[in-house]
Amino acid sequence: MTLSAFGTKSDSVINETVFEMLFRTHYASLVVYARRFLNDTDAARDVVQSVFIRVWERRDETPIVNIKGYLVQSVRNRCISLIKDRKRTGTIEEAGRLKDEEPELPDNELIEKVQEVIAMLPPQCQRVFVMNRFDGMKYKEIADNLGISVKTVEVHMGKALKFIREKLPAAIYSLQRS
Repeated sequence: MTLSAFGTKSDSVINETVFEMLFRTHYASLVVYARRFLNDTDAARDVVQSVFIRVWERRDETPIVNIKGYLVQSVRNRCISLIKDRKRTGTIEEAGRLKDEEPELPDNELIEKVQEVIAMLPPQCQRVFVMNRFDGMKYKEIADNLGISVKTVEVHMGKALKFIREKLPAAIYSLQRS
């Protein structure tokens, strides 16, 4: 990698003094730049440091015409790679974590509150709601079973759902206060 101390093409090889000046000149601004991508100062420092390590390790291989442009582009590329890795790893970790966790069962008190609200429904509304939501019956099956029309089942379900939506938040709130 051949360049002069401040970014123009040269036949001189990067030596320790030139590299140190390069590092001191650009490190802080590159960390700020990387932090804009990563929102993490430590990760930004790691990225910039790895870019400088790569420049040092490849100092004799490839000529760099514009060192500042090269550094900025390298930092940007590393940040993008890190973000992609985090997303991929996060997705894998999340999937593994979700697989290992047992589903939480609802709190007994919450179940009781829901049952209390359902018990407040008018009898026919309550029957229709329970048959649909707990027994898994379709509207047509409920209508045939109760000897009512499908439209009547729809009306009862609408009333039941509206009533439950109105009453349940208050029941949950009272549960949280106790």
